Amino acid sequence: MMKRMWTVTCLLTALAIGSTAQASGVKETLELIPSDAWGFVMIRSLDQLDSTASRLQQSLGLPIPPQISAMALAPLNLVDAVDMTRPVCVVVLDVQKMGGMNEAAVAIVPAKDPKAVLEKLSAEPSEEEGVSRVTVMGEPGFAAVKGKAVIVGPGQDAVTKVAKSKKTIASAVSAGRTNAMSASDVYMSISLGAVSTAYKDMAMPFLQMAMAAQDPTGETAQNIMKMFTEVASFDLGLTFNDDGLAVVARITPKAEGDLEKMIAADQGTEDALLAVLPKDKYLFSLGSTINHSDVGKTAGSDKPISGLLKSMRLPGATPEQLAAMDKEYLKLHKNLKRVALSFSALEDTAEGMIGLAIVAETNDSAAFVESLRKLFTTAMGLSDDEDFVAIKKHIVHKADAETVGGGKADTIEIRVDEIADATDGDKGDVEKMKKVLGSDMRIRFGAVGDNHVVLSMGGGKKRFEKIATGAKSSGGLSTDAGIAAVSKGLPAKKVAEMYFAVDHIMQTVKKVAAVVGEEDEVPFDMPTLHAPVAVTSAVEDTASRIDFVVPMKLIKACKEMFEKYSAAEAADMADDGDESDSEESESGDESSEDKDESSSNEDSSDDGE
Repeated sequence: MMKRMWTVTCLLTALAIGSTAQASGVKETLELIPSDAWGFVMIRSLDQLDSTASRLQQSLGLPIPPQISAMALAPLNLVDAVDMTRPVCVVVLDVQKMGGMNEAAVAIVPAKDPKAVLEKLSAEPSEEEGVSRVTVMGEPGFAAVKGKAVIVGPGQDAVTKVAKSKKTIASAVSAGRTNAMSASDVYMSISLGAVSTAYKDMAMPFLQMAMAAQDPTGETAQNIMKMFTEVASFDLGLTFNDDGLAVVARITPKAEGDLEKMIAADQGTEDALLAVLPKDKYLFSLGSTINHSDVGKTAGSDKPISGLLKSMRLPGATPEQLAAMDKEYLKLHKNLKRVALSFSALEDTAEGMIGLAIVAETNDSAAFVESLRKLFTTAMGLSDDEDFVAIKKHIVHKADAETVGGGKADTIEIRVDEIADATDGDKGDVEKMKKVLGSDMRIRFGAVGDNHVVLSMGGGKKRFEKIATGAKSSGGLSTDAGIAAVSKGLPAKKVAEMYFAVDHIMQTVKKVAAVVGEEDEVPFDMPTLHAPVAVTSAVEDTASRIDFVVPMKLIKACKEMFEKYSAAEAADMADDGDESDSEESESGDESSEDKDESSSNEDSSDDGE
């Protein structure tokens, strides 16, 4: 298909965002896509495109004209010939074999009468039987009929392959993927394994170079590339409806590979992963199960800490110290079953405005605490850098320093005043930091029962006790109204879940800005919505699934907030313009008066002569 046709198709793809009602024809369309295609983009239907345009216009007031599909098809003279109820699909074949992206792309257009479509495209016979030469918007191309669809593209080889291919992807697509395509307004799929294999030799040197500081052997880069080549397909499905925007990503592994085994090890849970966190005004929250599969090591490194520190080029760290940190970290990770954390806006304490809470579910809480202590002690002795040595003197760890709720808690005290003195820091900045994070700059952590470990920062000792108490109960943050509402449409069995409370974040940013004297830098106001952005991961069939949801309530609030800000900015600019005009006018009057006075003086001088 010629470039202009490709552009039009991409435009349709970008605009096709609509409701969740299923459309017919997905399976039939899959029967037309060759099994070795590199990828495709499927629009559910052009009727759905028009419905979406109407929804966007009504819900958000966007200046979108009605009947977008008719506007797109009119230049092609295909308005009456295309079947508006079935999927439209753009397929990309092997780019290397076809000689380039343009030659590898074809469009599968559903037709009411395929022969009528060919006539409108001025079809003429070509050298290839069953393939016609056509003209689309003044540019040459090729077309063929297969069933009730017309295959159009700029390259004869690509059109011929799709038209005559007998082995298609239909049999390899799982029921889960098929359902996802039927539920998505736009669905994009990339055969990532095939693409990675094709460009592996080209990409590997750059990947190894980028990771050279972390892993000079190049083994980690090779493992990462291996994982890419084991991805049968990477899919993205987009849906926009009255509930908001939903994006679903799926990573389907090749059969019997390490990636498939690693994904299978993530069984997930129907338990509320955030139940152990306090129910408060959270900004961001995360809950996750832990994958202990040995297969996962092939995708990364068994030296996670040392690799990171090497990439930072930390001076003075010995191989023995780095090895000790790796060993202790892996021991800690093996002890971990689940973890939940949240950043929250603190409203019931004078000890800071933002607090961190982490609750880890472990096999042995006492051993986990001991691992944390060893990691901290080793980390403090890693570098002989002068600045690091000066700072670490004022970061003090005390084991079992406090008794909280019947248990013991370690503290790591960060003496910011002393650090500022040692590094010639700005005292004013230190005071601002204390207002935001609290004057009690201590990280607290300790075992809660046999299986939980709690870590907190912000809110002082009282908040640590609140988190520790909540870790032993149920419900917690998982019962938050916004989280409960957005979770209804997400998989019940999750590997991980995270939520961004954009309303709370904006409100807190504004409060922090006011405290540090920079309120003018944050002119936005957002009401409490109870509509967080949600991101979850799960396993479906043999695939890893990631959901991303933005509620409609939040989308509308952001739009209204931006419109108010834009209106205020426009008003300020208008006021500035009026003031400038006024000043210019006054300046002009003064200049005129000066000229009159000068002229009068000259006349007087002439009279005197």
